[in-house]
Amino acid sequence: MFVNGYIERLIRQIGQIVARTTTRQEDVETAVTPDEIDAAWSELLGIPPGLLDVIDAAALATLLGQPEKQRLGADLLEADARARDADDPLGAERRRALARALRDQFTG
Repeated sequence: MFVNGYIERLIRQIGQIVARTTTRQEDVETAVTPDEIDAAWSELLGIPPGLLDVIDAAALATLLGQPEKQRLGADLLEADARARDADDPLGAERRRALARALRDQFTG
């Protein structure tokens, strides 16, 4: 029961971040920043800042463990890419590629 509640809370919190990245970027008050996404990785999924710049999908999948957390990680990577698009296009593309590779880990 505890695990289900934990996963449900993660889904809600990450879902809120993902939803905010899909809104118009002109709405500065609700726009998600890369710093917020880094905090979500750290606080919600236990992945320290900077690790996503050097880790591969297989290692990330292992760190995340459960398939539900891997899916959340892929969603968060895609949200991170959208948040970085304007200021860091190369970083955004790296996050998208990692999201695709992570999804391949649990769908392959």
